Amino acid sequence: MGVGELLDSTFRIFRRHLASFWIVSLICQAPVLVAAYPSPFLATGLSIASYGLQMAAVTWLSARAILGEPMGRAKSLGFALRKFFPFWIGVTLLGFVGMMIVMPVVLVLMGVGGAFAAPAAALLLFPFLLWIWIRIAPWAQVLLIEGQWSFIPRALVLTRGSFWRIAAITLLGMILTSIPAALAQVSNLWASGELESLGGETPISPQPSSIVVGALISALIQPFAILLTTFLYYELRVRSEGFDVDREVDAFEAALASDQQP
Repeated sequence: MGVGELLDSTFRIFRRHLASFWIVSLICQAPVLVAAYPSPFLATGLSIASYGLQMAAVTWLSARAILGEPMGRAKSLGFALRKFFPFWIGVTLLGFVGMMIVMPVVLVLMGVGGAFAAPAAALLLFPFLLWIWIRIAPWAQVLLIEGQWSFIPRALVLTRGSFWRIAAITLLGMILTSIPAALAQVSNLWASGELESLGGETPISPQPSSIVVGALISALIQPFAILLTTFLYYELRVRSEGFDVDREVDAFEAALASDQQP
């Protein structure tokens, strides 16, 4: 499947199940929307939790839609609650691995280059970190769908030999989601008068309107990016493993049943 075909299939699935994606995402973002005006700082913290729930729930919906299985909104939310802590443990592990890569280079450059350490580290590390990020692009799908804690090596195996395809798909996905998100945020800042205050010297506290717009952007636009990555994950499995849909459906159902057991 070419890049254009994969994007076209993603758009078709997204349009077909738009209501489910948006309703589930809005439910996940509801705590942020409710807390935004009474307590912007609380809403900012809740946005982190809401992102994890939305990531898991929409990944579940995406997997069901791609496999041609019935999509249950309540089941997707239950799945998200069960996968909430595993997902954030995975994020923490990724951060730890990233620090283990970055810190030795920064410390060496600080000892050698002094004031030039930070620019030199950025120049040296950015291409490598970008390469790693593309190579492990489907890490969340591996963790959430397969339940594998060795999700980094597993993602590296799946993406072997497909770097430029994945880079192109990831770049297109970022463009398609980032431009509408940026336009919405800038429009909100301009309409609320916050855009003028960005150049001031006083630190800006979280603004309720920006938090609400950010949560809505996440709910309405982010599902497409998650669906695209999930589609890419299955397409990589077809290429590298001769992926069997019927077998995967059975395995997915078995994993879901085991998750529901006390």
